[in-house]
Amino acid sequence: MKIKTYMVCGILSCSLESKEINNEINILEKIITSATGFDLPLKDEAKNVIIIDKQDLQNKGYVSLEQALEKQPSISFIAGPNGTKEIDIRGQGLDSTKAVKILLNLIPLNLQDTGNGGHNAGGVTPFNHISINDIESIEIIPGGGSVIYGNGTRGGVINIVTKKPSKDYMRFNAHINSYESFNTLGTNLGASVGRNIGDIFIFGNLDYRYQNGLRDREYTQNLYTALGGIYHINENQKLDINLSYSRMWRFFGGYHSILNNGVLKSKTQMKDERYKIPNANNANGYVTQDFITASLNYRYNINENFEIDSILYYQFSNFLFPDISLENSNFVNHNTGLNLKAKYINGKNKLIFGLDNIFEASDNLSKSSFSNLQNKGSKYSLALYALDSYQITDRFSISGGARGEFSYFSIMGHTGISFGSLNGYFDINASKPQFSYALEITPSFNYTDTGSIYAEAEAGFISPSIRQAVSTDPNFNTTSTGVGPKIASDIKPEQYFTAEIGIRDEFDFAFLQATLFYTHTLNEIRYNLYGFRTEYYNLGQTQRFGIELQSKQSFYIFNFTQSLSYLYSNVLKGRESALMSGTSSTSGNFEGKPIPYVPLMKITLEIEAELINRGNERLNVWLLNSYYASMVDNNQLTINKGGYLLSNLGFTYKYNNLSISGGIRNIFDSFYISYQNTTIRNGNLTNGIYLAGEGRSYFLEGRVEF
Repeated sequence: MKIKTYMVCGILSCSLESKEINNEINILEKIITSATGFDLPLKDEAKNVIIIDKQDLQNKGYVSLEQALEKQPSISFIAGPNGTKEIDIRGQGLDSTKAVKILLNLIPLNLQDTGNGGHNAGGVTPFNHISINDIESIEIIPGGGSVIYGNGTRGGVINIVTKKPSKDYMRFNAHINSYESFNTLGTNLGASVGRNIGDIFIFGNLDYRYQNGLRDREYTQNLYTALGGIYHINENQKLDINLSYSRMWRFFGGYHSILNNGVLKSKTQMKDERYKIPNANNANGYVTQDFITASLNYRYNINENFEIDSILYYQFSNFLFPDISLENSNFVNHNTGLNLKAKYINGKNKLIFGLDNIFEASDNLSKSSFSNLQNKGSKYSLALYALDSYQITDRFSISGGARGEFSYFSIMGHTGISFGSLNGYFDINASKPQFSYALEITPSFNYTDTGSIYAEAEAGFISPSIRQAVSTDPNFNTTSTGVGPKIASDIKPEQYFTAEIGIRDEFDFAFLQATLFYTHTLNEIRYNLYGFRTEYYNLGQTQRFGIELQSKQSFYIFNFTQSLSYLYSNVLKGRESALMSGTSSTSGNFEGKPIPYVPLMKITLEIEAELINRGNERLNVWLLNSYYASMVDNNQLTINKGGYLLSNLGFTYKYNNLSISGGIRNIFDSFYISYQNTTIRNGNLTNGIYLAGEGRSYFLEGRVEF
């Protein structure tokens, strides 16, 4: 739709100009790679996908990937160790670390040995290490994707696409932000450069972020470096090389108590202590994490019908707790993979098939004055998959696929304890093979050139982590030793079944997509934990039912974006059984009750206005409102009763190569709890901790590009 009347605003006045404005949305023309591993327009992908493009990333003053994702439907964040976050999609709760696949240029970042999973996990998925200035776009596929990506896609897939420029450039950016007090000031400085040298394009990125926390002494410091090259061997062959290293330093002051003299604190009391550190003498909150990733991607278009793609990659992560009591404790993970895939087109038929090889090595050490525990193991996975799509008519198509994956676990290490009357030491030497499978079928009907409706049925799996492959021998009496020998756990992969119906359409000035889904999970992996004894087993069953709506409209100088996600979840089979004497399961028997840490609803409304658009000058202002409904904690106690609203206001001004952005986050200083964990004994609340969400903050950013 072409609009010829346009408003131009100066500092003191506004006027109307006669000029053309294009209000076409053109979302369906955007290119995605995460659906199949090959580039394709969104209109050719049957499922509903969410895309966060470069313009949105640059105009909103984001300093982290977390901020860019927080407004998206069905996405929430789960607290990890020492105040870190994990991405959740479609209500995975504490299982989000193993049920949401995070990719960096199609390479999985979930290389952490999640072990117990959730809040007590030893590792953290390093998505926030990646510089927001190095990201071209973010692709989100809610729910499924197990045929192409295998293990751990029950919640969905997020693919982070970094910038791959082709012209010489140089960019600089500086960002400052602060909470209500001046001593919480933070900064983000970045520079990137790219240059063509013959047939090779070389580019690099350097980014440093320092953010003081909401509370005194807390901070996050991150150094990110990236180097890459693109070599066009000829018009049909291309080689991409990418290297990146990041190091994050953090200090987390701990959690506040939810009780005051045995009485539950009021919301006012919690808000008053939001900016106070719980324990000024706490020395255990220091955490560092190193993250390295290297990849070599070769693409060859043999002809117009046949294309091959191969990715060889390596990743390393070291999650370290350099405090007094755990001075020698760390969580080291290595991940090496070779992914080979091909696309063959024959008339109306398109076949994608591939071979995945993944080798994971984990070395988790927890050593103190009285304990010495080490799980050192590996997991090798070999998978074959195929996904076939056939265009039956001009309007109707159907796709289906299957994946078979073989895994082999090998665990070594030891358990040891010397504390009081307890004294024991046992070597670990166990191994086990395992097989998993995935199936999917998706018919799709295009009722117009832009409108389509689809239905999908998928069976997928979540494979155990390395640490989950061994358990304490349940037949060993640990009364005098405190620990016991480890043996291979009799554990099966989690199996889930998802059914989904979706519709989307695009008009000249509007875009709409809606999804209705149901997910049922069997053989959920649970654990019993008592002291240094752990047993993994399959027991729980859960279900998740939800609806996701997203729309965008463009009128004159205004863009409107709305989203709504509603999610009903509950536990079908509880966790009440304890396989080891003297232990209790992780969360008790919650049959028929909601899954902990899953919000019932999320609603967002964004309004953006382009107030100036003349020559090389632009001025945009935006307002984003997000409503989050309540959820329950590990003991079914309500968190954020009645929900809460967060409002962000900002602007972006561009003139030639210079852009300036600024704004306010959480304008109304709304109070909310981002994490809560409680203890109930004999029906009474005896203990509990909580972490307050961020209060009002301000940001200002400048960018220059040559």
